[in-house]
Amino acid sequence: MKEKFEMLLDKDEEIKWGNGINISAYVRKNFFKTFLFGLFPPVAILMLGTPYGWLLLLLSLLKVIPMWIGVAHFIFSVVACLVYIAILNMEAKNTFCCITNKRVIKRSGAFNNKFVHYSLKNIGTVRVDGSIFDSKGNNPSASLFITVKDYHTNTDGNTRPMVLSVDSLNNAYEAYKILSDLTEGNNENLRVKIEK
Repeated sequence: MKEKFEMLLDKDEEIKWGNGINISAYVRKNFFKTFLFGLFPPVAILMLGTPYGWLLLLLSLLKVIPMWIGVAHFIFSVVACLVYIAILNMEAKNTFCCITNKRVIKRSGAFNNKFVHYSLKNIGTVRVDGSIFDSKGNNPSASLFITVKDYHTNTDGNTRPMVLSVDSLNNAYEAYKILSDLTEGNNENLRVKIEK
């Protein structure tokens, strides 16, 4: 695991825990919404997912619309979904998470390496959610959500805490336990006396 993160680690930094994600669970989880709803919301009117492609193909076979429109749309929809699933697979193979004595680091990216890290001192809450797509058994996968004390403000002026999420992380429950131990006491609230 160290070779996945060695370009980022400090000299005195050691990895306490590290793992990759469950590739099949990650792809299955994202395949469902891809299959039903298509890829990109802005072009949903052109491609509403593979079921819509089947409908257009059926309409073209019934001669309600020209045959070439139904066949072209169906082929485009299926190929786009397959390409997206291949990209998801590549991204899953390159996604790893590690916990060091200083921070949590996530590495991801289908075509390049993207790194995100948060200091252990800055972690607020840690949550694990398992879904029906995640694996069970000896090495269960689940989604790990780490909320930090920094806040993100969007263009509307709404503020929300920043969250580092890792979908379908192998052995996510063990990561949860380690993070809970390392960040114990981070959430002690300071009582502020409000004066009029």
